[in-house]
Amino acid sequence: MAIAEIILIAINIAMAKYHAKIFLSGRSVKHGWWGLAYIAATVVLCAVVKSWQLFVMALIIRKVFFDTSLNYFLHRSIYYVSTETTSIIDKLHYKIWGNKSRVYLPIYLMILIILNCLQAF
Repeated sequence: MAIAEIILIAINIAMAKYHAKIFLSGRSVKHGWWGLAYIAATVVLCAVVKSWQLFVMALIIRKVFFDTSLNYFLHRSIYYVSTETTSIIDKLHYKIWGNKSRVYLPIYLMILIILNCLQAF
């Protein structure tokens, strides 16, 4: 399953780089279609590795690696949190956490580590 996680991390970094190009060119991102594509790729990987725990991990991987990579490619602080988004998920996440990414990013990373440790048993 570690390889599936690495694939998901690579997908998120690549998507963030592409989205940064879109934003820098002044265009907007179609969040719904990109979200659907990510979920579809995740479901395929879950079926291949026969683990639906990977789906939960994929959502956490998405928030940690996509957001920080996008911020990096846009030359922002990795902790930057946009208050202007059309993404439903990002709006919900902002209502829960606000701009406290210095709090939730380490928590999400710890959850990923714990889930990976639990798989070892």
